Amino acid sequence: MSEENPSSPYAAEQDDYMTTAHSLPYIEKYSPPSSTSPPQEQSIVQPRQEATGFTNIDLLTTTYQLGKVQKIYKNDYASDMTRGLISCILGVLCFLPLLFASSNGGASLPTIGSLRGSFGLILLGFLLFGYGINRTISGINKFITNTHHKNPQYYLCSHGILLLKGKQIQALRWDQINIAQKNVLTGPPYLLQYYVLRPLDDREPLVLEPIVTGVEGLIMQIEREIARYFLPRSIAAYRAGHRLNFGPLEVTSQGLSMQGGEKNLSWETLGSVDVREGTLMIKEKGTLSMWANIDMSELYNACIFLPLIHQIKQDRLSGEVNPNPLPHRSPIHAPLPPSEWQEYE
Repeated sequence: MSEENPSSPYAAEQDDYMTTAHSLPYIEKYSPPSSTSPPQEQSIVQPRQEATGFTNIDLLTTTYQLGKVQKIYKNDYASDMTRGLISCILGVLCFLPLLFASSNGGASLPTIGSLRGSFGLILLGFLLFGYGINRTISGINKFITNTHHKNPQYYLCSHGILLLKGKQIQALRWDQINIAQKNVLTGPPYLLQYYVLRPLDDREPLVLEPIVTGVEGLIMQIEREIARYFLPRSIAAYRAGHRLNFGPLEVTSQGLSMQGGEKNLSWETLGSVDVREGTLMIKEKGTLSMWANIDMSELYNACIFLPLIHQIKQDRLSGEVNPNPLPHRSPIHAPLPPSEWQEYE
């Protein structure tokens, strides 16, 4: 995709990104997926292929072991244009009674009631016509943007995601994802620029573009599935003493680490961890000083990092309440509890 579209917003960052990206320990030694996911030993890693004019979606989802299609996301420019044309027609119809009245040559003097009715029709006509023009222009702009981006269509499946873009096909299962990164504007209104899913192997990353309708909902569901699969593994890796890499931050058994271990914050001194206006803000406990301000666009796998920190704080709080806690055995294949994940939606 980057060779065909060198002006892509993430192409310039790809080389530097991949040189700094490291697989998390729980990815390097992950166990086979649960019963709800396709068997790992049957994995079929295939390069991106060309789509025919009559692509069989069921065949593609079967080939890439993506499960069943749950929802389709695409640029819905047709609905905007339809609403715009209907509103324009209704607006014009509001002026017809006035045109008929004027064609009669004003045979009778208008009454106060008729004047009020005429004013109401004129106002309604202008409102409908203005709204229709707005929706029509929006639909045309979406159509042009959609054509420029080769008509991307995302198929959200039970085990992964499928992208059809022009003549290209990309497929990625949840268990094949290595890094998820959300890039947003660093200033107001902090709009999404793109969302990148980088696979474990050297295949080209799958990019979600904000031109499709409902892309935020699609990203939310993808992050939920990534967390459902990898969060229990990351918790188990942390409890086993592994270092977990999230880009500029590392999670260790002692606390958080930055700048290659030159800057550290222990769990005992960790205060609040908040996300505001596209920035991850970490404070030290008992102080107003900010330990770190990190652009969320730089953080890898934020959908895992935030609930992981929440779980670690809960574990430490439980350990302080009960000085002799029983050994905890994390269920590797347990699904993500909805109550934990709702805090970060």
